[in-house]
Amino acid sequence: MNLEEVDTPPIVIRKPQLVYPKASKDARAQGVVLLNLLINEKGDVADVKLIQGSPGFGLNDAALDHAKRYKYRPAQKGNVPVKVWMPLQVRFQIN
Repeated sequence: MNLEEVDTPPIVIRKPQLVYPKASKDARAQGVVLLNLLINEKGDVADVKLIQGSPGFGLNDAALDHAKRYKYRPAQKGNVPVKVWMPLQVRFQIN
């Protein structure tokens, strides 16, 4: 199911801290990784697909690991929890 098909989208209840890979940080690599997450009826991330990666330095793998640790209040359709795919953008930026 897509977000457009649900009455209530998933809501983040736990956002994990982003771990910047050491090699990426040392190389001052920055980038944005676009993912698509399957949030199940319990609010867990059941699957993650890489939509657009960032070249080199392990940012894609770090983004995938990060996304899997999220917890959501599940999407609802007619007051029933449902599985839904939703996008997630993970930004790696050195301050």
